[in-house]
Amino acid sequence: IVGTIEKQHGGKLLIATDFAGKLEIEAAKIKGYVSDKKVNVALGSGDRLVGSISKPAAGEKSGVDTAIGPIAVQPEQVAAIWPEGQEHPDVIAKIDALKPKWTTRLEGGVNRKEGNTDSLEGRAKVEILRKTADDQLKFYASADYAEQNNVRNRSEYIAGTRYENNITDRLYWYIRSELENDEFEDLDLRATAAGGLGYYWIKEKIQDLKTSVGAGYRYVDTDLSPADPGNRRDGGQGEMIVSLDGGHVSGPWRVDWYGSYGFRLDDYDALVSLTHTVGSSDRVRAGLEVAAKSRR
Repeated sequence: IVGTIEKQHGGKLLIATDFAGKLEIEAAKIKGYVSDKKVNVALGSGDRLVGSISKPAAGEKSGVDTAIGPIAVQPEQVAAIWPEGQEHPDVIAKIDALKPKWTTRLEGGVNRKEGNTDSLEGRAKVEILRKTADDQLKFYASADYAEQNNVRNRSEYIAGTRYENNITDRLYWYIRSELENDEFEDLDLRATAAGGLGYYWIKEKIQDLKTSVGAGYRYVDTDLSPADPGNRRDGGQGEMIVSLDGGHVSGPWRVDWYGSYGFRLDDYDALVSLTHTVGSSDRVRAGLEVAAKSRR
């Protein structure tokens, strides 16, 4: 294969060619290298060479033409190759991992029916995530609205933030805050602030599963009368919360789930969503979401 060696790293050799673009080749299948340009060659022993790579004669090893003369190397001895004057791929990977990556997720749906009974239902949700190798920060907001014969019968609005910081590769601490308004729960405001520890039981590219335990403070302002049993929520009180969160990707399909439980007021939230990519891009997905909650 004729082309420009861009790098070899992580068991893969990346070559830029004129006829097929960039090709990625398993390093274990390489029998030899030739490069007329100087490159950095890192060996599995920890040694590093700089020079062009000459074509081996029959039965001989490839040679790196260094300033002190050619040094023979076998392809299996090579751990990494990268252009002269650039950083080691390990260093570049660490720098890239520390750079924040922003993603945005938008969901929405509207259902309109006309006839003997006119109805309108609408739901919208947005999530903005800033993620690095060490931490992640999420902002989210949602709105759920419905009316029947021009009479509103559902109106809920939620907004919040959540921050996680890694203690180890799997253990993390977090803080979160949330504001909620729900007209038909007689809820003018529910404000929650909490923090605690969490652990990733599974942390892979295509799936993750984590649990968290935390303590927090919740302030509630309701429209209920003092004699209403539901008014036990009114005012401020401490709370202990446990949660389960995860997701799995299989081809074009993605499933996500979330659940939390508050011990003091016997509250719970649960959500499961199943989506499928639309078209060839992973940017647009369609699917369904099922949610349940209890506010006793």
